[in-house]
Amino acid sequence: MKAVLLDFDGVVADTMPMLTRLGTFVISAYFDCPRHSAMEIYKSTCGLPFIEQLRESFPQGSCDIPAAYFEGRKTELMSATQPFPDIPPLLRKLRSAGLKVGLASSTRRAVIETFLLKHKLHFDWVGSIEEGSKSIQLRVSAGAFGMPLTDITFLGDSERDEAFAANARVAFRRVTPKRDAIQFLMSKCNASRQPS
Repeated sequence: MKAVLLDFDGVVADTMPMLTRLGTFVISAYFDCPRHSAMEIYKSTCGLPFIEQLRESFPQGSCDIPAAYFEGRKTELMSATQPFPDIPPLLRKLRSAGLKVGLASSTRRAVIETFLLKHKLHFDWVGSIEEGSKSIQLRVSAGAFGMPLTDITFLGDSERDEAFAANARVAFRRVTPKRDAIQFLMSKCNASRQPS
């Protein structure tokens, strides 16, 4: 492993409770769906851009207006979100171990850059929805880092993230609410710095 790419929402930024509430509200309001069903729809399609979540779930529905509402509210609500507390030390440890650190996301670049600047988080490479799917972003990052895909590990928090990693043929580690994958990487960095 020579590079680690992190998913933005739910791995770097503690946004998933807010996004789940927002996505549930939008699906329920625009598609006349009971709230419990709307929440299941949102959760089952997490990892995709919101408009793709809607198109997959409501192929006959009009998705542009609800997606635009979601994205506008997400941008407004991001000002109240924080990075997970384990992210700054993880970034320091990965860098001190000589690894490249990137970010892959279904979020818009402007939202990501505002968040990273506000919280003073630095990544060697940042991907966003403007570059395409996370699979495409993972491939592009390998080119930017000058390394094969087999040297990259992607940390995501959804089944869709795992599918993106498999599609790009990169290693994947799932970040659960216990954040075990983060702790695993930190311990791996500590081990690599021990004298032989």
